[in-house]
Amino acid sequence: MIMTLLGGPVVLGQSNPTFNSGQDPKPSGKVWALVGNLSDEFSGTSLNTTKWKNTDPTRWVGRAPGLFKQNTVSVANGNMRITNYKLGSPEVVNGSTFTHACGHVISQNTGNVGYYYEARMKANKTFMSSTFWLINYKNEQTGCDQRVTELDIQECVGYINSTASWTQDFDQSMHSNTHSRNVSCGEPVGSRGDDTPTGGKVYDAYHTYGAWWKSATEIQFFLDGQYVYSVTPYADFDIPMYIKLVTETYDWNPVPADGGMTGTWTERTTFYDWVRTWKLEDAPSGQLIANGRYAIKNKADNKYLGAPEWPAVGNNFNAITVTPGAYNDQRWDFEHLGNDVYRIKLACCTRYLEVPYANCANGSNVGTWTAATASHQKWKLEKVGNYYMFKPTHCTSRAMDRSPNSGSASTYNNDNVHLWNASSTNDNQLWEIIPNASARLGETTQAARADLVVAPQPVSGTDLNVTFDMLAEGTADLVLFDLKGQTIYQRHYPKLQAGQVQLRVPATETSKLAAGMYIMRVTGNDGIPQVAKVWVK
Repeated sequence: MIMTLLGGPVVLGQSNPTFNSGQDPKPSGKVWALVGNLSDEFSGTSLNTTKWKNTDPTRWVGRAPGLFKQNTVSVANGNMRITNYKLGSPEVVNGSTFTHACGHVISQNTGNVGYYYEARMKANKTFMSSTFWLINYKNEQTGCDQRVTELDIQECVGYINSTASWTQDFDQSMHSNTHSRNVSCGEPVGSRGDDTPTGGKVYDAYHTYGAWWKSATEIQFFLDGQYVYSVTPYADFDIPMYIKLVTETYDWNPVPADGGMTGTWTERTTFYDWVRTWKLEDAPSGQLIANGRYAIKNKADNKYLGAPEWPAVGNNFNAITVTPGAYNDQRWDFEHLGNDVYRIKLACCTRYLEVPYANCANGSNVGTWTAATASHQKWKLEKVGNYYMFKPTHCTSRAMDRSPNSGSASTYNNDNVHLWNASSTNDNQLWEIIPNASARLGETTQAARADLVVAPQPVSGTDLNVTFDMLAEGTADLVLFDLKGQTIYQRHYPKLQAGQVQLRVPATETSKLAAGMYIMRVTGNDGIPQVAKVWVK
């Protein structure tokens, strides 16, 4: 997504697919590259017809009683929306009678085996579906490829009007399937799939649904960045497929007696925040990590590398903090110098990770300083599985190591960071490099915007008021995380006015929180997250 704020472009969220820590399945030596003609941030005011087709009656008009109508589709506030409604009078098309309108958006281009597909979507609350899937067209193929393969990443409904036991979780689960049918050369025919809970109703919050079409015989599925299951299709999946964003009626979920369209516009609408498609490419020669901003997390205890308090950083000292990389004193800009050597700078200021005084002994401190020319401020990265060892270029026999704080835990639970013998290769010396830290965790440096204000601090069983600026009328999402990055509370606001807004986390929710520190994130319809610390007494 590219926006213009304060006269300049701001690029958000497109350096990697959405994966939680340790979940990225890409092979070593590969990087993800965005496939532009199969990706859309929906940041305009109309559907991009170079990427998408709004209905295609020459192929499919819908499953009665749901008829695909172009006027169900709209783009605004950074979302593509499909809004279902009841027709003013029944329509007969191809001999079938239709009473409801729904939507069918198809990609103009096909995706291939090896691609990763993801969409951030919030389902509608009607008996109709909300879906994200892929399919090929048999008549576009030749020979034995004249067959149909279908990859359903997410199929759900917002209201269940069926008594069948297998349907009862379709309003609170991710349902995925692979289908092989209409074969030409005796290939296997059948369906295989799986499902997993979404942790709430599918219409209550946005979720990111993803699938890596890893090979002709394996599809891996992800929910909100977490791997959930794999499926082996009945027949090889090796035919290019189109992306489909569809709301429709299912035979097994009949129309309710009242017509099923009595809800608000929001309740009748499926929201697609974005669709992104990625392909694997070879990493640049000698470059394990692309230039950009990252969080650095220790394998031994999942704490993040950072300074004790921004911008108070100095020579001979650094710290591991339990805060999940949410601030600029815990995020790092990587600059590749060649041959897996990097300069690594704090995002908050011009301070570089270094070994002071070019010392090379066990126990030498690792800290930050301003210069960026000396060899002891250059780091050789060595990949160990999904983790990395950081070795100073003047002293590759040593590696950056964390030593647990032996005293009582401080506010930030600081640990020592120093060099130690690299041959030990223990978990204290292994670090995860988490990409796209800015877009995932939020910048708060927009000069025209007031800071996110959370009060009272500390909170103790009372309402928590969250005040922030909306740059334009639209939607917002509020999420409260614990220090492990787990969601504690979240709420979607479908329409907020521009200007200063105050949201509330009720006392019924804050009273459930254990004492300690949490992270509040609010993302308005401009897509730029704002974050603040929350203290609970």
